[in-house]
Amino acid sequence: MPAEPVGQIQVKPYRDGQWGSSTPLFPGGEPAAAALPPAGPGQPARILLAWVDRPGTPDARILFSVGATADPAPAVLTGRAGTPFPIPHGSFLLVRDAAGRARAAQFAATDFADPAAPGIGDVVAVLNSRLAGLLTASAAPGGALRLTSVLTGGDARLEVDLANSTAAAALGFGPDNCRATGDWGDRIDWRDPQPLPVVPAGRLADLAACPDDAAGTVRLAYARHDGTAWQVRTARFDGTAWGADEALTAGPLTSREPTLGRDPDGRVWAVWSRQGAVGAAGWSLRQRSRPSSGAWGAEAALTAPPAPDTAGDREPGLTVRPGLPPLVFFRSDRGGGADLWSVPVGGSAARITAGAPADTWPAPVDVGGARWLLHRTDRSVGHDTVGGAAGQHTGTLHRYAGSTTVVLGDVDRLRRRRAWDDLVAYTPHRPDGASTAQPLREDEIYTRGTVGLYLTQAVSGLLDESMAERLRAVLRRFLPINLRAVVWLAPRAEVEYVYPAGADLLDTYLDKHPDIDHLSVGEGPVSMLLPGWGVLGSAQLSTPPPADPEARGITADPTDLTSLRWRTHHPPLQ
Repeated sequence: MPAEPVGQIQVKPYRDGQWGSSTPLFPGGEPAAAALPPAGPGQPARILLAWVDRPGTPDARILFSVGATADPAPAVLTGRAGTPFPIPHGSFLLVRDAAGRARAAQFAATDFADPAAPGIGDVVAVLNSRLAGLLTASAAPGGALRLTSVLTGGDARLEVDLANSTAAAALGFGPDNCRATGDWGDRIDWRDPQPLPVVPAGRLADLAACPDDAAGTVRLAYARHDGTAWQVRTARFDGTAWGADEALTAGPLTSREPTLGRDPDGRVWAVWSRQGAVGAAGWSLRQRSRPSSGAWGAEAALTAPPAPDTAGDREPGLTVRPGLPPLVFFRSDRGGGADLWSVPVGGSAARITAGAPADTWPAPVDVGGARWLLHRTDRSVGHDTVGGAAGQHTGTLHRYAGSTTVVLGDVDRLRRRRAWDDLVAYTPHRPDGASTAQPLREDEIYTRGTVGLYLTQAVSGLLDESMAERLRAVLRRFLPINLRAVVWLAPRAEVEYVYPAGADLLDTYLDKHPDIDHLSVGEGPVSMLLPGWGVLGSAQLSTPPPADPEARGITADPTDLTSLRWRTHHPPLQ
């Protein structure tokens, strides 16, 4: 039997300046979501979620569900006693918040209409007056006392200090109901998934969604294989039903990865990547737009076709800007490696990221009034910056190997081969394993059972091959028999300081040594061998520059920094 595709839609909230934990929703892939208004007055906000069920199969379907969001909730304490409350004269109720700050309310007989039998109304009035800003008191069903924190969310907290609250027992609070915590409101109540009726089963992928031109509607885009090539299509959801889908692309060239956005004036933009030729790479970005209540305009190029032997521009992510053309982020190898770029509609592309790591799938989102660019990457990150739980940074670098094959044009990535942050995928050395007759060499590092130790120069102490060899000897005594360690020494970073002419370096040196011998210099030149000694002389800037600075290395051109390469020379000690 064929294997079932494996995939899970996840949701991960961001609130109060931090990420929460991810929660699994539905099996499937290629998700897209857009906000919907409440179904009516007093109703919660809603979210439309669409995804591909059984992605990568010829009978995939698009499913959708509408979820109702929840608001952040306060901390609530409810007592177990009801009217009348046997509250002693002069007793206290002391309540603490999330920061541990305490507020107390003292009761007096004069606070109640009937001091012998205080009622819920009198108790509520006293607490609302004396604990204002911390909580709100109200009557719960049955006449019990309810305390609700002013703050909402997961940081909201109320705690009745039983040890110092002489009125706690009379108000119905004990060890099992003296603490309460609020809720972030991350819960989303989803309806049962339904198939999108206007899209038949087939090879489906690359869903995207955004609010449509009319209030309360959503525009969905997706890629569908028509038997010859992938085409981008779109459909509209009015909050209750779907309209007929329509094609945005046609022809023999494949179009994939649509992204959508709506301007403040209601214009909807669609951007996607298109193949340069049948069966070839050379992808570029294309775009279409439609005004509010209007028709889609003609297809136009957003980026030019890429240079030969490059994959081109893929994975666009669109964001709209009030008063400015939409801005599209995308992944491109036009600079050599897989990096992030951006291009405004009608403008020129600009590079955003560079270097050895591969950055892909940009997704611009607005968070708390700021624009974020989420994206995938294979760069190494510390565990303390991942997920919602607070981590502790130990100062240790974390390395994660990449998974892409060698791209000869990605010079930055190739330069990191055999370094700590090497991200190239390798052909393993000795796939059949080592033998006694032919043991592994020290430079055969990509083998099963080999662990690499990359050592960098410490603040103090010498890091050289002799120290590495001592470390190897120690490791051989403790490593398992089926494990081998390879020690790599990182090159030292030589820091050079350039000072202007006449600058006081404020460096002083004092050598103290015994005089062992005195050498009388004869009439002729005398040379002596001093092992471990070196004499360095700095070049003098010369204007006009010397005819041949490399000849002696003692003069340099102040207008040509490359001539400083020869500024240091090693004359013999004579």
